[in-house]
Amino acid sequence: MPAGKNPVGTVAPAANSYSVPFSGQYSDKGWLHNRVATLEDIVDKIKEKHDAETAKELAAKEEEERMKKEKVEEDRCLREKQEREEWQLKMQEDLNSRWEMVCDKIDQKDKVSNEVATLREKVARMSSKKEAAKPSSSVAKPVSRDDVVERLKREHEDLRAVADQRFVLLEERLLELTKVKEEAEASAELWKAEALRPGNKRGSIAVGQTPVSHVRVRQRSTPATLPTEPRVNQQFKGIVVRHNMEVNLLKKLRLKDVNERLDVEKEVKRLKEVMAKLEMEKERGSNLQSRLDEVAGPSAKKVGCSSVKKKSVDTSREQVNE
Repeated sequence: MPAGKNPVGTVAPAANSYSVPFSGQYSDKGWLHNRVATLEDIVDKIKEKHDAETAKELAAKEEEERMKKEKVEEDRCLREKQEREEWQLKMQEDLNSRWEMVCDKIDQKDKVSNEVATLREKVARMSSKKEAAKPSSSVAKPVSRDDVVERLKREHEDLRAVADQRFVLLEERLLELTKVKEEAEASAELWKAEALRPGNKRGSIAVGQTPVSHVRVRQRSTPATLPTEPRVNQQFKGIVVRHNMEVNLLKKLRLKDVNERLDVEKEVKRLKEVMAKLEMEKERGSNLQSRLDEVAGPSAKKVGCSSVKKKSVDTSREQVNE
């Protein structure tokens, strides 16, 4: 072809041009290059759009998982807070009930002390009456004294039965408080050990087996500096102190009851001795009067009845005084 009609030179294709593999390289001109460039642009846009949608879905999924984790964590914290408040309320009610029981025991002890004081006053009045009626003991009736002795014995037995029953109740209460104290100390030690465990960041401490959370696993790490002073829970320390106070109070009450019981027994023993002495004096007076009557005889009674009676009464009084 002439050069003037075709400005662009053409090269005849070789015989084996279709057998050469596609190298992926194009010249700067030609419709195939433009077509490939257009397709590459379309593919890049599709890829960018797909990557953006994938990133958006991934971000939404991560946000949803994060919200779920936060909700689970909030539910756990709220549940632990409710359990802690319920436990504190239960402990407070238990302590209030125990304190009321101790107050009731103290009130009962005061009532018993008042009763013992009343009985002592009665015994003192009876003793004063007996001392006042001592010169005329020979003419007193023995039945009233026997009744008094029997009544004192019955009162003594009743007081002993009441004291024994109260001792049994106090011992049971003391054992119960000792057991509760030991349980509280063991629980406090367990709480303390759990609180000092490395990596523990929970709001409350679970006694027993530690629950395993499958939501999020935190890597445990040992702190750089360990605490030198032991951390003590003031609430449990106060519980232990109150238990010790209750035990000491019960011990004092029991010791006071024992001392009062011994005092009552001594008082009853003394009264028995006094009654025995009075009985002996009465027997002496009656024997002396009968002997004087036998010695005087019927004739002497007719002659000097008044003088003999006066003499016998004076002699009996002197014997009683001796």
